[in-house]
Amino acid sequence: MREITKKGPFYDNLRNISRKPAMVALISSILHLVDEVRWGLIPENSAKKVAFSQMRQLDNVLNLSMDVPYDYLLDPKESIIENWVRVTSWIVKRNV
Repeated sequence: MREITKKGPFYDNLRNISRKPAMVALISSILHLVDEVRWGLIPENSAKKVAFSQMRQLDNVLNLSMDVPYDYLLDPKESIIENWVRVTSWIVKRNV
């Protein structure tokens, strides 16, 4: 039997948004940028600029009826992946 915790609703919401084709396309694009940085094809700052621009579209991609505080959530000092986790976690925690 599955243990009932606060994580249950979070994981359910995360699964729901991860099944949306537009969300899959967005994360695939962001992960490709991470790969290109790792392969030495583009500088990290350039990839971060593009990734942040894409992340700022999450409210449109998910048809959110709330304002996401991107300026507060996105931190250029941290990695693309850390920023992605922070932004998506913020959205998922709010029961999107």
